[in-house]
Amino acid sequence: MSYSTGSVQLTSLPGVGENRSPTLNLSSNAFGSIILGGITMPIFDAGLRSALLKQSQDHADASRASLRNTLTEAVRQIVAARNALRTVLAVHEPASRLVEASQTDFNAAWTAYRSGAGSVSEAQRAANSLSDARIARSDAYHAVLIAGAGGAFSTGALSRSSDLDGEGEAR
Repeated sequence: MSYSTGSVQLTSLPGVGENRSPTLNLSSNAFGSIILGGITMPIFDAGLRSALLKQSQDHADASRASLRNTLTEAVRQIVAARNALRTVLAVHEPASRLVEASQTDFNAAWTAYRSGAGSVSEAQRAANSLSDARIARSDAYHAVLIAGAGGAFSTGALSRSSDLDGEGEAR
C-alpha cells in the first residue's frame, strides 16, 4: 500500500511469515550531505619523532661548526692582509730614499761628464741605477695598493656599495 502527498511519500508493506510486522517507510525528495573529517595520530611512531629531532640538532651543530670555521678563516685572512700591508709599507720608504740617492748620484755623474771630468760609462751606470731605483719604488707603491685592496676585501670594506658614489669612486 502506498500513499503520496506533495513531496512526502509514505510506503507500507505487509509483514510476511510469522512474527513479522508490517513495514512503514516515510521518504521525501530533499537533498542532504554529510562532511566527515578526522585526524589520525599514531600511538606509537617507532622513534621517528626523536630521530627527526636528533637530525635537526645534528644539522644545527654542523651549521655552528661551519660558521666557526668561516669566522676563523676570515680572521686569518684579515691578519695576513694586515701583515702584508705593513711589510710593503716598510719597503716603500727605503725605495723612495733609494730614488733620492740615485738621483743625486746621477746628477753628479752627469755634471762630471758634461764638465769633462767623468766618463760616459759612469754617467750611463748612474742613469741605469736611477731607472732601477724608480722601478723598485713603483713596484713598492703598487704593492702597497694591492695589499690595501686585499685588506679592504678581507674586511668586507671593498664589497660595500654604500662606500662608493654613483661613479664607483670611493667617498
